[in-house]
Amino acid sequence: MTGFARFAELTRVQLSERTGGLVVIPLAATEQHGDHLPTQTDSAIVTALAERTCAIVGEAIHVTLAPTVVVGVSGHHLPFGGTLSVTSDTFIRSLIDMVTALRSQGFTRTFFINGHGGNDASMRVAIERLALTAEERQSAAGLSYWNAAERALQPKPEFPVPGHAGAFETSIMLALHPALVHLDRAPAEQGPFPLVTNEVPGVSDSRFADWRLSDGRTDGPAAATKEFGETALDALSREIAELIASHVRLLDERSATTTQRNPA
Repeated sequence: MTGFARFAELTRVQLSERTGGLVVIPLAATEQHGDHLPTQTDSAIVTALAERTCAIVGEAIHVTLAPTVVVGVSGHHLPFGGTLSVTSDTFIRSLIDMVTALRSQGFTRTFFINGHGGNDASMRVAIERLALTAEERQSAAGLSYWNAAERALQPKPEFPVPGHAGAFETSIMLALHPALVHLDRAPAEQGPFPLVTNEVPGVSDSRFADWRLSDGRTDGPAAATKEFGETALDALSREIAELIASHVRLLDERSATTTQRNPA
């Protein structure tokens, strides 16, 4: 089976016919993005990437795009205002509950596409816990979209990817929702601004309170362009689609091997 469809647009009968395919769940946040970008920036970007990715993947397999999870782990942005947030425990539990609900309805394969840095660790914990409870042929996997950037974005841009409220995200928003970008409100300081975290290579040392030193941004938007945003969206969606295709091929191979070992 092949084809791309949106979960929210289908009836229960139509969804029951798609349980053999892959469900993609975009993960985002609603949080401050400086003075010039809207609080929906992470949601807008990852939703657009997921839509484009699923359209590509749907040419080869059955894929259903779930609604974007628009509130994530954003406690480190609360001091700046304009932020909704849940704790990591709540986020982990919600991801597990969503996939468990899908599994109870017959969906066996789920894939998260994450668009917010604060969600990354929680997403990986949820995937590990879901693996512990998975029955035969059930799987949960995922990635944060910037992990596809090293190969997708060539030559590598001079500004941080994805950064936060900087040139990268501003470029994407100029391509997606230019009316929501207010460059005239951006502070003059272009950065890059320091994020005091993981300063010793190989040592995890997150001190979210020190985000205050960065003005809630990693860099300024001066280098942002709509053209780069459009190029980045296309390149990232194609790279993520290839990674998902590789993942699905691996699942199919494992399924075939299991069937050979345990014939009906």
